[in-house]
Amino acid sequence: MDGKDELQLTPATARALGISTQTLMRYRDDRGGFLAAGVDYFYGAHENSPIRWDVKSCMRQIHQRGKLIRRATELIAGQKK
Repeated sequence: MDGKDELQLTPATARALGISTQTLMRYRDDRGGFLAAGVDYFYGAHENSPIRWDVKSCMRQIHQRGKLIRRATELIAGQKK
């Protein structure tokens, strides 16, 4: 990460990813998701500080998750034949 310009607030990140803010929040690792704190998103210094997101990193993680799910579906379909 080169600078804070790469980090976006939740609404802007959700728009960039084409998902809802609720879905984005569900993807956080502290909520059972796959986006990691300190890598894909960052807390502020205070409890009420906004979360900032690395949009490119989130996009990569969502893409990887999609590939994994598609591969698992293919494997399951192959076992049923």
